[in-house]
Amino acid sequence: MPAKSPLASFAGGIGSILDVVREVDVRPIRAAAETPFVLAFVSATNPSSEHLVMLMYRGQRDHDIPRVRGCVALPFEKREAALRANIAVIVTKEGAVDGADNNAELELVRQLDQLRIPTIVAFLEEKDAISKPFRSSWLPAEPITLHLNTGVLDEADAVKQLVKAVRKLKAVDDLALARHLPAFRETVSRALVDDVAFANAVYATGTGVLEMNPIATIPLNAADMVVLTKTRP
Repeated sequence: MPAKSPLASFAGGIGSILDVVREVDVRPIRAAAETPFVLAFVSATNPSSEHLVMLMYRGQRDHDIPRVRGCVALPFEKREAALRANIAVIVTKEGAVDGADNNAELELVRQLDQLRIPTIVAFLEEKDAISKPFRSSWLPAEPITLHLNTGVLDEADAVKQLVKAVRKLKAVDDLALARHLPAFRETVSRALVDDVAFANAVYATGTGVLEMNPIATIPLNAADMVVLTKTRP
């Protein structure tokens, strides 16, 4: 019996991978990615929250987003709307601000906690300033610091801190975050590939051979997609 040529073996391997790809049901991925949510930024200085919302919509393929916006900026007088959000981000400064304290924001933290709405408190702080001690009264909110350079927000650092903090809460599926908010796409796509790296070795023959398949606007190749769909619950 003649030995099978390397080319024939390679073609057979690709054919096997294509058979597996045909089995893939991408509906759970698409459903997770399209799940609506609300990420509400609340600030007494509304330009701060609007600026951060704008940053959430910058990133890979930022022209391709769902019609329903998942991220909103709320002036403090409309903070009650944050009580219906999936995640709330309170943007403020620790301690006295223009002669005022944080009592109203602390009360909002308590209200959000009672409703079990995951909350982040984003403190605006000059980069070279001496950090003020974090008060336990802010708990259980997750604290982060957004640095300013002479009053100007460090946008790259702000995006990094916010993406990390929001994902840490695990209140919204990563696929939904990446689908709705371009700022999350690079981080989420890298995390997904890392999560399936070991299993993906089984399908290594297909890596780089099959065309990129953008699912939920996240660039994954066919091999990644196979493992991802077969490992998700």
